[in-house]
Amino acid sequence: QKALPGCRAIVYGSCATGLRVASSDLDIVIETPAMPGILHQPPSPDKLRMVSEMLSEQTWISHVKTIPHASIPLIKALATPPRASNTSTTTKSSTTPTTTTPIALDLSFASSAHRGPASVGVIKNLVANFSEMAPLAVVLKCFLKTLPIGLADPFKGGLSSYALVLMLAAVLRLRSELKRHFEGFRFATDDVKGGGGGVEGYGDLAEAFLLFLETYGPGFDPAEDLVVVFPPPPPPALPPWLQLIKRGGKRESAFEIDTLAVIDPLDPTNNTARSAYRFPEVQSALTQALTRLRATADAARRSFSAPGVEST
Repeated sequence: QKALPGCRAIVYGSCATGLRVASSDLDIVIETPAMPGILHQPPSPDKLRMVSEMLSEQTWISHVKTIPHASIPLIKALATPPRASNTSTTTKSSTTPTTTTPIALDLSFASSAHRGPASVGVIKNLVANFSEMAPLAVVLKCFLKTLPIGLADPFKGGLSSYALVLMLAAVLRLRSELKRHFEGFRFATDDVKGGGGGVEGYGDLAEAFLLFLETYGPGFDPAEDLVVVFPPPPPPALPPWLQLIKRGGKRESAFEIDTLAVIDPLDPTNNTARSAYRFPEVQSALTQALTRLRATADAARRSFSAPGVEST
């Protein structure tokens, strides 16, 4: 309020959608009062520096880093909120209070290009419509965190959480469309999960997870394919499932030079994965995971089919 009078903080991202994991950042966008008829604009470099310096003065804030020239200007920091009730007035000159677990903080500023808060509604709608969305999103986020440093960080060439969730949504919609149009449709992944649905109650979840690995592992060409969660109505002769992950569609788009193209449902001109130049490393990890799961399934089948072994 001192640097930007009348502003308000809005939480978005995984902490707002319910898809947070232990290592998730806390995403906050600062919205300032806009003059009538004028769109929100990000703060000037001087204002950004002022906010950064004020944050640095707080005892519960450390490792402040400003990224002023990103498409969405950002302040990254590590927050360790004090347990005491007077957190808002605590400064470096005060006695440091007892602290809690540090939280990575991403502070951005509202502008006409910032779609963070609006994306919350999109993700919540997907979670409400697909029961597999929330658990699989959390599993995949945790999986990315086990890979080499940076593959889950869009500022280091990795895949953003938003792009990852949209890629999962495209697979879930693809699966739903195929099963709706083809009664008794069977995925090749059934062979991996055991054909009969695997552990009771987890058949759909396992199938969707394996389909994700298959789709973006060996079955995906990032130089050719385009991921579109909510495609426009297709021509009558073109079935809807061919519009979700468009084979060869990237060549016809404005994102041909990007390593990976995952279209933003809120803005078809925005590629949510445009900075993911290290996606080939992610794809390799997905392929390896699928290979290991197949090998494990084959070993389990051989074990159960051995003489004297009874399945339960």
